[in-house]
Amino acid sequence: MRPKNQLRCIFGSLSFRFVRTVGHPLRLRWNTRRGSTGILYSVRRDNGMRIIIAETAGFCMGVRRAVDLAVDHSTGGSTKIFTLGPLIHNRQTVAMLRDRGVETLDEKTSPSPSARILIRAHGVPPQKREYYEHLGHPIIDGTCPKVTTVHRVITRYREQGYAIVVAGDEGHAEVVGLMGYAGSAGHRVQSPQDIDNLPDFKKVCLVSQTTFDRETFDEIAARLKRRYEGSEAIVRKTICSATNKRQKETRELASKVDAIIVVGGKHSANTLRLANICQKYAPITLHIENEQEIEWETLAGCGTIGVTAGASTPNWLINRVAEHLRFLSQTRKSGIGNAMRRFYDLLT
Repeated sequence: MRPKNQLRCIFGSLSFRFVRTVGHPLRLRWNTRRGSTGILYSVRRDNGMRIIIAETAGFCMGVRRAVDLAVDHSTGGSTKIFTLGPLIHNRQTVAMLRDRGVETLDEKTSPSPSARILIRAHGVPPQKREYYEHLGHPIIDGTCPKVTTVHRVITRYREQGYAIVVAGDEGHAEVVGLMGYAGSAGHRVQSPQDIDNLPDFKKVCLVSQTTFDRETFDEIAARLKRRYEGSEAIVRKTICSATNKRQKETRELASKVDAIIVVGGKHSANTLRLANICQKYAPITLHIENEQEIEWETLAGCGTIGVTAGASTPNWLINRVAEHLRFLSQTRKSGIGNAMRRFYDLLT
């Protein structure tokens, strides 16, 4: 297998093969069933414990596309690729890409003129792209198509004289890009209460960060409609369908399990949002970055454990978490105990 394919196998259907090469000889054999919403769950029983992995867990289309672009354009040679911000909120994947010459551009780095600039899935303000184009850097556009659609919506309504209200998280990379397209017409809100602090507008258009919480957005939209009842107020629902489905499934799964594990970066906005959703619906919620952070003492009395993951979490990591849960369940049942678990940790 060529190096590029070896790297890509961690992102797609070959993830089980990768898991077996890193110290997990057991392949999961999943049964499946459909929930009341038609969402497909993966279910595994071990010693009386049920482990349920959400069907929507893991890479979204936008992140997968950006990572594929990085892999396709990287050579591991002298010509480097710099990403504008971390390409993905997963340290292991970032390290693997770095070995192939894909690095994160920071304020202290001055890329050579031949270096290529990769725009990550979040997108960037148009001014930033123009800056690097002016310097002569080849641009690889990894902006998620869903985000690009929001850019076009903002541009269209801004040019028609609308004020642009963006529902999104402060400082989030995607929101920074959206506000860049909105320019002086842009206003950011994060809660329904923020609507009351906006100026009076004759024409206003509401959009959102594609990974924003759907329930919060609906509340913001309703409040904006009341606030600008005598004005022309347009609401464009720009939360992507994959995010909607992921959040909906997370709510349903969290309400049916004894505990739920959210796998993903501690700085990933969409993963943090999933963890917040789980805390509202599940008795126990653990947000972890890898299987070593599982708190077995917290989960020991649980009969059913759910597993979901953020949009930047690769399949192989989700599988490792599931395998580790299975191992911990088996050692607890057989009475092997902490010594065996410590030995397992050394192997992994």
